[in-house]
Amino acid sequence: MLFSHIKNDTKWEILDKDHIDRLLKDKDYAIIEKEEKEEIKSPNEDLNILSYAEIKRLAKEKGLKYNNVKKEELIKSLKEGE
Repeated sequence: MLFSHIKNDTKWEILDKDHIDRLLKDKDYAIIEKEEKEEIKSPNEDLNILSYAEIKRLAKEKGLKYNNVKKEELIKSLKEGE
């Protein structure tokens, strides 16, 4: 879920449910409506251009281990899984 800090307009993607619950109650944060992103359709696409959060989301959707895993290792796992 995407949040924006109202006072300084910092944007964050939060994946932890407890953290999300805390931010929903905090008046200094607002939810940002997430635009649907195009799914990666080709293994030849450059995964390096995606943010770490986007790579983690893709790994989670594919059922891969994604917590405490470096971006490079996630990219390798995603490419091997396709």
